[in-house]
Amino acid sequence: MYFIDRILNFFQIIVRNITLSARNNNYNNLYSDFIDIKIMPRPKKVRNCGGKFISLTYKPSGIPLQKLEQVHLHRDELETLRLCDGEGLNQEAAGVQMGVSRGTIQRILTVARRKTAKALCEGYALVFVDDE
Repeated sequence: MYFIDRILNFFQIIVRNITLSARNNNYNNLYSDFIDIKIMPRPKKVRNCGGKFISLTYKPSGIPLQKLEQVHLHRDELETLRLCDGEGLNQEAAGVQMGVSRGTIQRILTVARRKTAKALCEGYALVFVDDE
């Protein structure tokens, strides 16, 4: 119901602005009332992540952590890497195990692989971030 009220209000503002702009021959500020509309994102779905971090960072040996660039790898990204690449599950099975869709697993896996490849190829430190 709230959503329908917002849509009706939106169209009323459009009609009012078009009418006023047509009267004044001023079309520059037609959408000025819509700039402050804020859309709330959906809440993030809880992702079932098993296993624990063995350590908080993975870095090249012999170089202090303070001197290295850092790449942050979140718990769900590490879990997706573990399930898909480590255990050999397909994305559908990994999604069922984590409680999210296959598309979400695909997006998480793409980001996780990019971060891991960047850290390994360019000598960055992987820092494991616990979101919970």
